[in-house]
Amino acid sequence: MQLHTIRILVPLFCILAISSLSCKKFLSSYSQNNSFIETAGDLDELLVGTAYYNPLFGSDLLLYTMDDDAQLTGPQQNNFNYEISVGWHFWQAEPRLTSAGKLGLTDNFYNDLYTRIAGINTILHNVGELGKKNEPSATLKRISGEAHYLRAVYYFMLVNLYGKPYQVSRAATDFGVPLKTDPAIKDQFVSRSTTGEVHLQIVKDLLEAEQELAGANTGSSIRVNQLAVQALLSRVYLFMEEYEKSALYADKVIKSHRYELKDLNNHTAGQDFLYRNSAEVIFTMGGNYIPSMMNLNYEKPTSPFYRVSDELA
Repeated sequence: MQLHTIRILVPLFCILAISSLSCKKFLSSYSQNNSFIETAGDLDELLVGTAYYNPLFGSDLLLYTMDDDAQLTGPQQNNFNYEISVGWHFWQAEPRLTSAGKLGLTDNFYNDLYTRIAGINTILHNVGELGKKNEPSATLKRISGEAHYLRAVYYFMLVNLYGKPYQVSRAATDFGVPLKTDPAIKDQFVSRSTTGEVHLQIVKDLLEAEQELAGANTGSSIRVNQLAVQALLSRVYLFMEEYEKSALYADKVIKSHRYELKDLNNHTAGQDFLYRNSAEVIFTMGGNYIPSMMNLNYEKPTSPFYRVSDELA
């Protein structure tokens, strides 16, 4: 190697070495769990911004399209060659299938829910850390309860959309979805947990949330309260065929006398009855409208759309 080349390379290696050390020092000062969380208030902001569901356009609608009360319809001729997701509605093996028979490039719903679960795992980790710093215990308890509920509801969505249906006799072997409850980022493949493991974690989270949310958020329909937890427990136990427990938790909600169903026989046409403060809404996230469900903007719709089924009407 020529001398002038060595003179160039030696300073370059020194610069790289210093840069590497600086990067390591920079990264070490920003823990993935504690970089910006100093108070219970910080943690509450993270809960609202990361854990609560802010629907992506289109991805949240699949839950409505899967309902038997929805019906796919539309014009015979699609002038704009507009495609909508139909794989969910027809319960296809590839749920991202579109009305044109194509597969979507990515599954935003799946990715978004796991991103929120990762944030929740960090929140729950920091509840314990902030408890050691004498942050308000009642606030931390409420935050923990909301986080436990949200993790449970997201895993309940995931396992029912992407896993096998829950069956008592096969819950120990049927595939569910990957289950992750710690905040650590690991360089390894995450395998699918069984439907039994996922449902047991859901119940565990909800039972913790029920205790932690006693007396919290009682007047809110946009922050989780204890009755929302009990309502979901009733649904989860129903899916798990534990009918006595399902009835027990349903009765807790009913006997609270906080909610009642609206009699649509007396409904005035043209008025919206489903809104945040409706007497029958226990808990809601996101908006209260379904933009592609009705397609009411056009007298003669030009693209496929979902609408209320004839049976429900």
